[in-house]
Amino acid sequence: MEIAGIHTTKPRTQRYVEAFVKGTPGPQKIYNFRDLKQLPEETLTMYGILAGSGEVYKWCQKENRDFYFMDHGYFTNAHDNPHWLRITKNKHCQNLLINDKTDRYEKYFKRDLKPWNKNGKIKNKVLTLSSEESGFSLLEIMIALFVFTIFFTAFGTSIGFNLFQSTIMKERIVLKELCQRKINELVISPPAFNPGLTMKPETKKFEDKDIENVDDYTYTIEYKKFKLPDMGKIMGTGKEEGEEDGGGAAGLIQKKIYGIAKKHMERLVWQAQVTVENKISNNKFTLSTWLYNSKAKVKISI
Repeated sequence: MEIAGIHTTKPRTQRYVEAFVKGTPGPQKIYNFRDLKQLPEETLTMYGILAGSGEVYKWCQKENRDFYFMDHGYFTNAHDNPHWLRITKNKHCQNLLINDKTDRYEKYFKRDLKPWNKNGKIKNKVLTLSSEESGFSLLEIMIALFVFTIFFTAFGTSIGFNLFQSTIMKERIVLKELCQRKINELVISPPAFNPGLTMKPETKKFEDKDIENVDDYTYTIEYKKFKLPDMGKIMGTGKEEGEEDGGGAAGLIQKKIYGIAKKHMERLVWQAQVTVENKISNNKFTLSTWLYNSKAKVKISI
């Protein structure tokens, strides 16, 4: 009789198949399950039911072919020393009671057997539960269902809230990045400054093709001129610009210098405010910055 093996695809278990086949006469072949179109002529041996071994097991049963099945031992794990295995012919495990020597059991596997649950009854070698343990009452089942329902509802609500918050956070990040992109464009390449910019905010669509769902977003730019308060309000005199404050010549010079600085600062510095909006969700994000008018002419004379 020639024996061939089925490859397990895992070195830890394949060694058992190879050792079994190596100890038998014949060409000692190892087959891959995926390559088989029909069962080989040899008697096959396999380990476990994974990687196609279980399919070959059923295949052999269907065609009434002899085979040897290997798996963990009845009392120990096959992967642990000394690697005890069970090997059965034409079935998954031994299911017959036979009288045999007990020397190996006594030497390697013997354990102290614990008594049956004292609350149960043994009848015809079958454990029969007492009436007190026969099952769950209707009240217990209803309580369990109630607790499970509360847990499931709370868990589902929590998951839904987290997903909702995650979506909002992701959109805020996108809005902020788009807003920052427009701010950077204005700082690098500011518009021609003129009073007409402040008349009405302009709303446009993004033309950047690298933006996901670009048609869902618009941006609005609002320009404002830089305004300094009157000197009287800064000094706390309450006097409006042009009113006499009794400060003498020094006060007049100070006021004139402040007036010149105020006039030029309002020409040099502008404020730009960018608002990006998602038209689908109506969420918005706004950033503002100061722009410098490099073309403004500054002339100081007293």
